[in-house]
Amino acid sequence: MVRFASFFIIVVAAVGGFCTPLKRTANEIKQDITILTSKASEMASSIDAFVTPDIRAALAVHVANGQVNTNLKQATTHALATPRLELADAQDIVSLLKGNVDVDGRALVLLRTKVNLVKAIPVNGTVALVNGDLITTSKAFSKYIDALKAIILHEDQTNALAALEAKAAADFARTAALFV
Repeated sequence: MVRFASFFIIVVAAVGGFCTPLKRTANEIKQDITILTSKASEMASSIDAFVTPDIRAALAVHVANGQVNTNLKQATTHALATPRLELADAQDIVSLLKGNVDVDGRALVLLRTKVNLVKAIPVNGTVALVNGDLITTSKAFSKYIDALKAIILHEDQTNALAALEAKAAADFARTAALFV
């Protein structure tokens, strides 16, 4: 019995001694939190350093694309509920869309003709941002901004907008024909 008690005490002491380093004091936890908070602040500062007004503006246009699509869907739903939909109604939808979206003609051309090609670019940047790779993120955003600027500054804005309106009207007329 004495041997078992001695063995038990030795085992408890050994296990207790082994587990003690795994226990963390309140101060150690506070230190870890401080370190993590500090690293998070540094990361936020680094991110803010390359998020320039140009990038913010481009992202605002990117967000506006979602609003354009929403307005177009609402207008389309409303028009489809109208009996005897004609091409003139489809043209009204284009005007309605332009009137509902708080963007100028250049942005509208961008959003409806090119944004699908451009909007995939920031995805890699977002992944890189999550992984903390700010260089990759910055390069991805730079490509995004360059693409947006090239589109917005395109010389044929007026012609592109007219072509956009015609295409939208034709697309809408084809869609409407399915419901007649």
